Amino acid sequence: MSNNTFKILVIDDLQDNLITMNALIKDAFPEAKVFMAKNGKTGLKLAAKEKPDVILLDILMSGMDGYEVCQILKADAELCDIPVVFVTAIEINKEAMVKALESGGESFITKPIDEIDLMVNIRSMLKIKKANDAKKDENERLEKLVEKRSKELFKELEEHKKTLNELKIREAEKSAILQTAIDGFWIVDKQGNFLEVNDAACEMTGYSKEEMLKMSIQNIEAKETAVETANHMKTVIKEGSARFETQHRTKEGRIIDVEVSTTWMNSLNIFFSFLNDITERKHIEEVLEKRIVALIQPL
Repeated sequence: MSNNTFKILVIDDLQDNLITMNALIKDAFPEAKVFMAKNGKTGLKLAAKEKPDVILLDILMSGMDGYEVCQILKADAELCDIPVVFVTAIEINKEAMVKALESGGESFITKPIDEIDLMVNIRSMLKIKKANDAKKDENERLEKLVEKRSKELFKELEEHKKTLNELKIREAEKSAILQTAIDGFWIVDKQGNFLEVNDAACEMTGYSKEEMLKMSIQNIEAKETAVETANHMKTVIKEGSARFETQHRTKEGRIIDVEVSTTWMNSLNIFFSFLNDITERKHIEEVLEKRIVALIQPL
């Protein structure tokens, strides 16, 4: 979105429905730019081209129905953050709700369209889209930061021709960027033993540096994500780097959600990882999801 303008894509196989929807949207949101598609295939092409802020999607369409269109949208990394509102003339029962949520939809509107219902849904979806965009921008910022810091670390490690142990520990201790970083950082060997941690990582886990250097990742990994994290680490060794979410258990026993960006240094047989506590962000996402479900529940 730029300024107050935004884009809405309407996908419906009946021309009369498209005309009605366009008129209602323009009446409620004069600043909106509306795109219309008469089938799922055309709608997917328009979505990829225009990157709308909200998609209003009919369920019962010939050929590709709304559920299938939504699944394709949510499987596309470029389009998955666009909120989808199902527009339907069928009865909104529990089965329909479950199927819609499983396919990735965010809300429902029933036909005939109520203008107030349409306006409320669009405003709600625009807030979700704004939050998704902010999250995406933050993720891109973090990726650039990780890339920059990774290059700096590689440069340091190449410049200093020291022993493997010195590279793992002393150079990390001398690196101000690691110790003063807002994000947590640690170096572990292939078995998961901590070789170096910064202050932010200690603060995140609740352990002192001395305690962590006697521990391994297995000591802080939550049981629920241990197997999945082990698989991620195998992927890192194979592909060189990866970014994933996991859960850690703090010294006090509290479970926190963590976003990890890890790089495998094959020549040294070590992982170095940047960590970001996303517990609050995950909580906000859960609250938002509950509100959406509550919004459609009376339907």
